[in-house]
Amino acid sequence: MELKFLRREGDKLIFTTDHERIRTVTYEAVGTEEQFENFLKAVLLNYYKRNGLID
Repeated sequence: MELKFLRREGDKLIFTTDHERIRTVTYEAVGTEEQFENFLKAVLLNYYKRNGLID
C-alpha cells in the first residue's frame, strides 16, 4: 500500500492511500517515523482481522 501526503491539520498529518477500501490515514504527529510505521501496521492488521482476511 502506498501512502501520499495530502495535508496537515494542526498536529495531524492526513495521507491518501491506493488501497481499495482504506482511502485516508490520519496520524497525529507526535512520534517518530518508526512509530508511524508501527501505528500503520497495527491499523492494517486490525482491519484485516476484523474483516476476516487473516486469522
